[in-house]
Amino acid sequence: MTMLTYQRQLFSSAAGWLRRKPDGRLLWPTFTVLLAVIFVAALLPSGVPLMDEAARERLRQQAEEQQLIARAQAAYALEIERALPDLDPVTLDTLINNLSVLAENEIADKRAALVSFANGDRDAALGTLAAIATAQRNEGNTDAAFETLSEAGALAFLFAPTASYRAYTEALKINEDDPAVRYHLGLLFQQAREVENSQAQFKSLADDPAFDGTAWQAAAEGNLGILAIQSGNMALAEYHVLKSLQYNEKLQRPKAIGLQHANLGVIGISRGDADAALSYLKKALEIFERIDEKANLARTLGNLGIVAQSQQDFETAEEYLARSIDLFRSLQDQRGLAMQLGVMARTKRLNGDLTEAENYYRQSISLNDQLGNELIIGAQYASLGGIEYDRQNLAAACSYWREAINIFEQVGSDDGQTQVNSLMEQANCTAVQN
Repeated sequence: MTMLTYQRQLFSSAAGWLRRKPDGRLLWPTFTVLLAVIFVAALLPSGVPLMDEAARERLRQQAEEQQLIARAQAAYALEIERALPDLDPVTLDTLINNLSVLAENEIADKRAALVSFANGDRDAALGTLAAIATAQRNEGNTDAAFETLSEAGALAFLFAPTASYRAYTEALKINEDDPAVRYHLGLLFQQAREVENSQAQFKSLADDPAFDGTAWQAAAEGNLGILAIQSGNMALAEYHVLKSLQYNEKLQRPKAIGLQHANLGVIGISRGDADAALSYLKKALEIFERIDEKANLARTLGNLGIVAQSQQDFETAEEYLARSIDLFRSLQDQRGLAMQLGVMARTKRLNGDLTEAENYYRQSISLNDQLGNELIIGAQYASLGGIEYDRQNLAAACSYWREAINIFEQVGSDDGQTQVNSLMEQANCTAVQN
């Protein structure tokens, strides 16, 4: 084995750090790379001449570059999992595989783009890829330009959605049939709350006979179901989610199957059908526990807590919610944690434990303040007012409600102001001094 061959194999091992089991879970074979390095080094023949200082420096720089690339890929995968825990597995695969191509590609400029990303300079990374794509198109190499634009879209997907949209739109002009580009554009429209555009992208993919029975069709149907849930059309949501579940079961994709059971559970909650919600959510729970899918497990436990709360089974609700809170803490998911702390606070209040309810509300408010969730903070101040009213502390209750109204005014929530004003009128807060 020549040193050059060894270097290429080592780089290939570092670039291919991420693989997936058939059930969709990530493998992190860092230890395999380390063992490979030790094993190959042990086989190098004795008497190899010492490298001069310049050669040693080149190898050191290559090693640093490879470490930066591996770190970039690891950080990128982790941020995707945290930011989009319910992202369909096929989408996660595509995003990460596109990123891996940057490391595996022989083009030095592409490796430089990923090194820029690893060092935190995302604009430089995207600028480098845009320049490469432009040069490739000018040379008439449209296939290469399409790959580069897809890679840029994947790299920008989480951090710069506008740049991601531009890259994917340009890629679509080259190949309008590519399912990954079409699906990611649908996700970008969904995140931007451009519902009609998002629906159009997903529906065109779901109805395209070229992808009948594929993971792309299953994912598109699932996202059409989520859009319907968000719009309040539960009949349409159920139709799309059941179709996605059917496709995913045929494809034997456990995480995606769990997600669709969880979505059916949410539909049950929205309809007030606790029995259906429990049935679907428990199926999702079993799948997520089996495949160790922690983020969606935490969400499912939270939804089970909501169902138990609605049935006034507060002890069971608190057990589910405590597990959900612990998982979100371990995942360092502040948004999910803030939400579940709020649900636990409401459960404690309904169960008559006002002290604990206040404690959980304050924890949730602190996190929501960091996240900038002013609307939720307003609602939680209103709930703190309710706790003080339960304690017959009218002055404190009215003070919290006034603060809630101030927040609702700032964020433009007429509904919030109306509801809190109604509480203040019933409590006769006008007779209470500010």
